[in-house]
Amino acid sequence: MSTEGEEGLGGDTSHAHHATRSAPIAILMDKGNCFLLDFSLYRVAKYLRMLGYSAVCDSSLRRSDLLGRAARDNLVLLTSSRTLFEQVEAYNRGLRRCRKTERQQRSVVAYDSDGESIYSSGDEFSEQREIVAYNISHNTKGTFFSHMVEIIRLLGLSYDQRRVFSRCLSCNEVLSSAAKETVKADVHPNVYEVYDTFTRCPKCRKVFWGVDSGDVVNYSAFRTVDLLQRLCRLAMAPEMGTTSIFHLRYFRCFPRAVHTRIFAHLTNEDIRNLYVVFPQLKDLSNILQERLKSTE
Repeated sequence: MSTEGEEGLGGDTSHAHHATRSAPIAILMDKGNCFLLDFSLYRVAKYLRMLGYSAVCDSSLRRSDLLGRAARDNLVLLTSSRTLFEQVEAYNRGLRRCRKTERQQRSVVAYDSDGESIYSSGDEFSEQREIVAYNISHNTKGTFFSHMVEIIRLLGLSYDQRRVFSRCLSCNEVLSSAAKETVKADVHPNVYEVYDTFTRCPKCRKVFWGVDSGDVVNYSAFRTVDLLQRLCRLAMAPEMGTTSIFHLRYFRCFPRAVHTRIFAHLTNEDIRNLYVVFPQLKDLSNILQERLKSTE
């Protein structure tokens, strides 16, 4: 797993708009909510995927095809194109007009046992949903960090620890658990030796590691989780299933140099007591033993 810095994207959502007059909060907060982004927002898509949201963003998708894809698959559309956004607004207005005409043309064909009217069929447009779309304007203000905070707030996203790192950053596919022996040929020998839990993308076959049963055990993954949590907290997003990343259990994911520097301030007796009191640090036993042997 890798993290990205906070350098500027040149994007700001202070001029963002959405193409429905009242986008339902329930839809935006839905854990199954899926997004479609034009390729200019690819970096945004990667962060949505890290948070566990489905974010379709493919260079092979032409911008002119995005409206149809969003309508067909019921995807929330994010675009930096004002023209495309206006096309979505026109589509929604046309759909509302068709629904109104359709209702006016329906006629009573019978009455049920309670005397209620039974209307003729004609629900071709009533079953179609309006497209929820957001126009995210690019400009030179702010940083990518502030850009993502605004997007998280705008879309009503939440932070769910159980969902973080559940998707392939390249393909958007949901990752599958992979037995350790099946990834030996695909990872560096040192990675294979250190880590026990792996996941694999069913599409591109890329292997991921750094998270074990929800616990971060890799420093790169730790930094990414820290960044995602800060983004969501600044956006005042709901948090579910979270554990403080400063909990002792995450100490083992820090680099060896950090462990060595901290242990340098402890006596041998302190180190022995630390290992007894906090068995979660058993992965550091070799470092502890080396320190004790070298000083005895």
